[in-house]
Amino acid sequence: MTTLPAIAVFLSLTVAGQASAAEVWHWQECSDPTMIRATVEADRRGVAELVIPACRLDRAEFAVEQQQRTFDFPAAPAAVRLGAKDAANVTGSIWEAGAEASGLVLGVSFQTSDRILLNSLHVVSVSAGSSAEIAPGIVVRSSVERTRRDDGR
Repeated sequence: MTTLPAIAVFLSLTVAGQASAAEVWHWQECSDPTMIRATVEADRRGVAELVIPACRLDRAEFAVEQQQRTFDFPAAPAAVRLGAKDAANVTGSIWEAGAEASGLVLGVSFQTSDRILLNSLHVVSVSAGSSAEIAPGIVVRSSVERTRRDDGR
């Protein structure tokens, strides 16, 4: 696992992409997805975990979706780190913020009903795990759960 600032990794993914400029990884179901596990921790306690199907597609092949895929979760364990007064009202969200040749860019945010507490990016490499502290004590990790065609097919 590597820990790098999101902007530096994002720039390196953009410059060093292995696929054609039009072929990128996208959070979408397909016939043979690579499964990406993403976790959010606050003070080393699990706050959220999800598995994302990622498919390498030409940008023109993206499925037209009525609404962006978003994973919402209660985030009370992160409340103190985010300066929220009422932990019960803190929620988190993860969504696809970008599609790159080397992986996905996830948006990660925490909010209450009346304000955004944190809005950040996490770069997911499909070739290696990654970890980033997006705020003091709040860490986002990602790893490849299952790669394409490694299930015996």
